[in-house]
Amino acid sequence: MFSSTGIYLSLLSVATHGLPVLPRSAPNLASSGDAPFSVSQDTLAAALTCPNGNPTSSSPGVLLVHGTTSTGAETWAEGYVPALKANGYTACYVTLPNRAMGDMQVSSEYIAYNLKYLSLLANGAQVAVLSHSQGGPDTQWTLRFWPSARAVTRAFVPLSPDFTGVALLDSRLSP
Repeated sequence: MFSSTGIYLSLLSVATHGLPVLPRSAPNLASSGDAPFSVSQDTLAAALTCPNGNPTSSSPGVLLVHGTTSTGAETWAEGYVPALKANGYTACYVTLPNRAMGDMQVSSEYIAYNLKYLSLLANGAQVAVLSHSQGGPDTQWTLRFWPSARAVTRAFVPLSPDFTGVALLDSRLSP
C-alpha cells in the first residue's frame, strides 16, 4: 500500500517525466577484489534513472554521469537521453549525492554499482559510460578500484573531464 507521500511522488514523476516512480530492487553487487561499498546498495540502486526502460540487446545501455553542481536529470534528460534513444541506445543516468560536490570516492561507488546494475538489467551486456566534467575523474576512479565494473564497461567517453584538477584563483591547492 502506498503512503500519501508515495502517491504524491509517483504523480509528480508522471507529471514531470511521464513515467511513474517505481522502486528498484537492489541486488547485492559486491565483488571480491573490488573496493567495498560504504553506501547501502538500496541507496545506490535508487540513484539510477532509465527514462526509456532497461537496455536490451537491440538497444545497448549507456550510463550517463553528470558533473559538479548538477544532477543526472539536469545534465542529460533533455539532450543526450533522447538523442541516444534516436540512435538506438538506452540511456540511463545516475544522480550522484550532493550534486557531485562531496567525496569523489563515494560518488564513484554510485557509478560502480550502477554500471554493474545496468549490465545486470541488460542481461549481462557491457555498458558504455558517457561522463561530463567531474563525472570523468569519478568514473576513472571507479574503473580503477572496481575491476568488476571495468569488466562490464565497453567504452568510456569523458566530455570535458578535469583529470588534472582546476585552478583555484592561484591557490596552493591548484595543479
